[in-house]
Amino acid sequence: VIAIGNPYGLEGSVSLGIVSAKGRDLRTEQLLNDFIQTDAMIDHGSSGGPLINLKGEVIGINSRGQGRGIGFTIPIDTAKRVAGDLLDQGRIARGYLGVTLQPLPRDLARYWGEPGVHGVVVGSVAHDSPAEHAGLQVGDVITKFDGETLHAEKEEDLGQFQRLVAQRSAGRAVNIEIVRGGASKTLHASLTTQPKFVPDEQETQHGFTVEEVTESSFRGQRLPQREGVLVSYVESGSEADEAGMERGDLIVELEKSRVATLDEFRKALGGLPSDKPFLVRALRGDDTRFLLLSPRAVTRGDKSAGTSPSAR
Repeated sequence: VIAIGNPYGLEGSVSLGIVSAKGRDLRTEQLLNDFIQTDAMIDHGSSGGPLINLKGEVIGINSRGQGRGIGFTIPIDTAKRVAGDLLDQGRIARGYLGVTLQPLPRDLARYWGEPGVHGVVVGSVAHDSPAEHAGLQVGDVITKFDGETLHAEKEEDLGQFQRLVAQRSAGRAVNIEIVRGGASKTLHASLTTQPKFVPDEQETQHGFTVEEVTESSFRGQRLPQREGVLVSYVESGSEADEAGMERGDLIVELEKSRVATLDEFRKALGGLPSDKPFLVRALRGDDTRFLLLSPRAVTRGDKSAGTSPSAR
């Protein structure tokens, strides 16, 4: 194969190599981990260039390098599907089931008394997801997905399942064959569109920024609930910092106004007086924190109050 790109700004650079592997899983969250690995040089600036075979056919779009002689390319079939989604719908619309998985190594299969079973093990089921509606449970072994047999004994093998789900369109009905407690059964799921991964944010004039809670942040940060807004940034020395607010706090109430969504936070924030302290109720793990924020105008103007920063 030949990789063409602009490494380090050197236009039209060409390197020659071989395909080392297909279907590489880089174990990067929220990526469709289905990369072609090549030793054709893909350096900084090469991404976006084509990887072509000796017939001149484009087989992939160069993505990233990882050390000398290790480059990764997006397969052309994946790139064409993405381009089609963007043209037809204006966004990437991959199928979504709503599970996390782990491989099923042989020793675990034998321990469960199923030495001949191959597949993937369900580690979690997302709330209100197609998987939950279909009846999938933690510990189920998925052996077939939409007629495709699954084999995953190592982490890098999990990409097969991810690709199969992502290649199906939202709304498609699929059959899922599982083994549960030694018995085989078939479940039926209707895929939906992948939920939002990059959350909307709201910056405030009080030194902190919040974002909406996504399925990814709910799981990844082990939040106590889905309702609320997540503090994503606290400026050092700000009103929020002095009040004791921390990144990762889940704000659920703003001056007696319930906050379940980012829109509710914005509405409550807009109704606050600009010259009075206001109370924030937040969850930090299993603990509730009451944080009193004093706008700078109050701190500077009310010299008779004698309130120290530590008291606030």
